[in-house]
Amino acid sequence: MVEATLKVHAKDIVPKEEKRLLKTGRVSRKQIPKGKVNELFQDYVCGSVPRVANQLLSIIPDDLVVINAEDRMLNTKTGHKETACVLSVCVSRDALKSINLSAVDPSDSINNFVHNMSFAKASGFEAVDRVHLDVQGLS
Repeated sequence: MVEATLKVHAKDIVPKEEKRLLKTGRVSRKQIPKGKVNELFQDYVCGSVPRVANQLLSIIPDDLVVINAEDRMLNTKTGHKETACVLSVCVSRDALKSINLSAVDPSDSINNFVHNMSFAKASGFEAVDRVHLDVQGLS
């Protein structure tokens, strides 16, 4: 079984402001609401997992891969940023083949797989436990 860790770097990926070109030729800048930023990041993370799984399954003979997406998050107990798992997904070859990845909503598509994710629009991701495979199956 293959397990991969995907570093997602929210701070560097999702824009905090949107830019629009005005009729006058000037560029308008506006803050993107926090909920929208969180949703964009969720789609980015959830969309990355099937792509990574697809690449791994194309080069290995196994039928299952586990992808763990990690980001630096504030640990409210210590007040320090720490690396935490925000999404853990077990992807099977058959489940991945049954999905039209170009037409699905990334955040909704994760429900096709065994996964651990805790997400709220207002607060974003929370740390979750990793999905583990043992001799008996998923745990």
